[in-house]
Amino acid sequence: MNDKEIHWENESLTELVNYILKNHHGYLKKEMPLLSKLTTTILKVHGSDHRELSQVHRLFHIIKINFDQHNIIQEKNILPLIKIYERRPSKETLIEILEEIDLLGK
Repeated sequence: MNDKEIHWENESLTELVNYILKNHHGYLKKEMPLLSKLTTTILKVHGSDHRELSQVHRLFHIIKINFDQHNIIQEKNILPLIKIYERRPSKETLIEILEEIDLLGK
């Protein structure tokens, strides 16, 4: 399925959740460790000549930690609830989803 061909208004919430997990979270899980290794290598090799690379390294890893935490919360707290809500819609589950999303934004 090509991104340009997907009409999300016609897809289930479960399909959307699975797509997010596979394409977005999966991509970050694969690429972030590689980028982490590269930024560390660049800092080790060129850091003594380019002091700003220390800040680049530090900022990248702050971003990585934030992405990791964000994705873990989505995967453990929000996305499973969305699947549950699709199978058995209830006001309580919807409120729980919205509360979790609100906590994620804080």
